[in-house]
Amino acid sequence: MYTRFENKNISELYIVRHGWVKPEYELTDNVYSYGKLAYKWLSARRRAYVETADNYYSFAFEGFWRRTIAITDRNDKVIGRLVTTAFSRKSTLKMENGFTAIFHRTSFWRSKYVWESEIYGPILRVDSPSFSSTDTIGIEQSTTPAEILPLLAFLGIHIIIIRRQREAAAASS
Repeated sequence: MYTRFENKNISELYIVRHGWVKPEYELTDNVYSYGKLAYKWLSARRRAYVETADNYYSFAFEGFWRRTIAITDRNDKVIGRLVTTAFSRKSTLKMENGFTAIFHRTSFWRSKYVWESEIYGPILRVDSPSFSSTDTIGIEQSTTPAEILPLLAFLGIHIIIIRRQREAAAASS
C-alpha cells in the first residue's frame, strides 16, 4: 500500500491533508505515498496514528500537563519520547535507539519549522502555511538514516496541528 522511504535523492516531500471532518495526512513526493497520519477522536485521550510501509506508530500524551508525547510501536512498546519544556517552543525527541533531535520554529513571524540534531545538523525543514492543505518538507541532510525521516515528518506535523488547536482554543476563550 505504501512505498518504503529509502531514496536519499529526494529533496522535498509533501504532507497532503485529505478530508475536513476526519482528516488524514499523507506523506508523498507526488509520485509515491510513504504513509499517513490519522487521529482517533473517540478515545478518552486523543491519539495520532502513523502507518508507513514497514512501521506503525502512535503518538499519545503522557501525564496531566501534556508536555510529553510517547511514541509507541505496533506492540505498544515505547520507542521514544518528545518533551516540550514549560515556556519553550522547542521540543526534544529522544528515541530508545539513541537518536536525538530538536524541533522548533525558525522565526516567530513565519510558519516554518526545523528538525535539528547535534550529530546531523538540520535534518528537515517544515513549511506549514496556516490555510493550506499541503505542507512542504525539505530534506536537508543526506547522512540522517532514511528510516527516521517519515517519523520526523509526521511528528512535526502532529506538533504543528496541536499548537494550532491550542492557539485557536486560547483565542476563542
